[in-house]
Amino acid sequence: MAALLSPSSIFGQGTQLELARRALSTFPGENPELETLGKLIPWGPQFVTGYAFEHPGIDDRPATPLRWSDIHALRDETNVSQMVGRLAALFSPRWAPLFERYRGMLEGDRFAVGWLPRSDVSAAIDAYVRINRSGIRVRPEERALALLSRARPSLLDDLATFIEGRDGGDVENQRDLLAHESDRHMGFSVWITVVTRFTALALMGDNARRWTGVSAIDRKDFAYRLDRVGPNETVKGRSTWARPGFEQPGELIEDCAKRATAALIILDQVLSEELFLDHRMARQHPRSLVALIDLLYRIPTKELNQLGSDDSFRAALGRLVHWTLLVPYIDQADLEQLVVDTHGIDDTEAARNPGPISPWAEDTDTIRACLVDAFGRYQQSLLTVSHRKISGIAEGRGETLAPIEKLTVHDALNHIALANFSFEVKESRSLQHTAVGWLYAIERRGSAQEFSWRAQVEGFEKTHGKCGIPPSNAPSIEARLCWNKSLDEDLYPEKQHIVPFALARQIVDKGGTRATASPANAIGNLTWLSRRQNKLEALADRWTVMDRDRDYKNLHSRGMFAKTVFGGKNVEVHDVYQRLQDLVINTDFLADKSEAQELFAAFSSGRADWIVIEMEQWLKQPVSEAVAAWLTFEPSLHRWI
Repeated sequence: MAALLSPSSIFGQGTQLELARRALSTFPGENPELETLGKLIPWGPQFVTGYAFEHPGIDDRPATPLRWSDIHALRDETNVSQMVGRLAALFSPRWAPLFERYRGMLEGDRFAVGWLPRSDVSAAIDAYVRINRSGIRVRPEERALALLSRARPSLLDDLATFIEGRDGGDVENQRDLLAHESDRHMGFSVWITVVTRFTALALMGDNARRWTGVSAIDRKDFAYRLDRVGPNETVKGRSTWARPGFEQPGELIEDCAKRATAALIILDQVLSEELFLDHRMARQHPRSLVALIDLLYRIPTKELNQLGSDDSFRAALGRLVHWTLLVPYIDQADLEQLVVDTHGIDDTEAARNPGPISPWAEDTDTIRACLVDAFGRYQQSLLTVSHRKISGIAEGRGETLAPIEKLTVHDALNHIALANFSFEVKESRSLQHTAVGWLYAIERRGSAQEFSWRAQVEGFEKTHGKCGIPPSNAPSIEARLCWNKSLDEDLYPEKQHIVPFALARQIVDKGGTRATASPANAIGNLTWLSRRQNKLEALADRWTVMDRDRDYKNLHSRGMFAKTVFGGKNVEVHDVYQRLQDLVINTDFLADKSEAQELFAAFSSGRADWIVIEMEQWLKQPVSEAVAAWLTFEPSLHRWI
């Protein structure tokens, strides 16, 4: 139909053109030739109004499209004559460039610029209204949802599929999916970010390599190119597509949503099962993982789902994620460099002649070979970026980083990750510090349990309520795992001070709260407890009974038997804790805090050192041959350091 209005079409000459002009000229009158207009220009109302819409049906009857008679009925309320005049002018060759903008209105449900919402976009509109109610500021991720939903109205259904795959079970209310939750949960915000990222890569290839987050939605060329997806895209525009043959924008977004869902479900599994971060609030923000997520974009969805069930692949990906989350902060420039290096993009050539970043062939052997190569490039690039950063950190502290030139890439990454983690642990004096999340993973990896309820009850009675838990608040069970996400809400893991915060604050002689940075909040004084043991009527403000006989394994998994230095001797953290507990309970320690402060410092530093030692053992744990096969490559350190 678009060809009908071109200068060389049937309307460009002869009787059809004359009939169209004559019918248009009658429109402002009392007896317009609406029937003629309907036959000659059935799509005319769309041009006149600037958009197409439907009159809602009455009594369960279907909706009816806008007609010429409807436009005519509005002629006294709008400047219809002028609109019709413009429509008539479209038959002139000089209006051909303007007409090109309207072709999409004839070929699909689209505005002259953008898409035309259909009735099945109502769920997205409803959710967007909910987001913006009560003056809540609309986030960039929500704007990305609005932009992409115009082309794929069922995008919320895709999000629901992801959440169901992440958590299991059905989603009852799609609007709840857009709740403002932490990005560490890997919910809506992270998912729509990855969908936007994948859409930009699929559509614009090298041009989009530096558009992290949802920054693509603020690029005019992205929205313009997305609008042109289909057979009418130019050859130059189509040259950057990840694969040919997209018939409409919705098809492209649907494909990217499926890839994003598969990739993030695998990543969530890796964080939970390989890195013991199944408690999502213990995780870091996943922004530094952009380059790794990009690689999963290049794997066809079917093969990606198969890889998700491959234990060796998940373990290898877990090792890469582990290194990435432990190295120094990766800023935007370094993140962009990681992306470019990992994809193997020649940045100079890409800037001059952008090309597609295409998915790999749907062949298991090819995909594996491409992944191994990409994993190798990623490790080398991560080493380059992190070595430069850690060297600067060490220099700023007046320290010297041990040379790594003779190490393998894996050992060098372990060294850098551990050095940075040691710095982080020393600085961790807040419950919000990222190292506290790793403490969860370390305790979780060591199979930490709730403290023995029986020991807590007996201790409460012996100390007249200063330690342990009252019998009335203790369940009639022994120790249970407090991390298992399948257990009930009472076992939800929460952060807690080992030396009660109210007392620790007095010992270190510094004010503040649990939310501020303070020596009382040092990571050496923190652990993770189940919600029921962390309650006010339990161990929230009481000393914990550390019973060697009943709770030995649990105390070991929490670092209570680590070595520390007190009084010039190597002693166990457990003994220092017991001595500090006795001092505070049985004496007026406020009269002279010096001994209490020495004990607290020895206790905190001993557990902090234990945390670093545990991370070192974790990083250096050998991997199987199957895992090593994903990560092995020929190192060339001198090129990258």
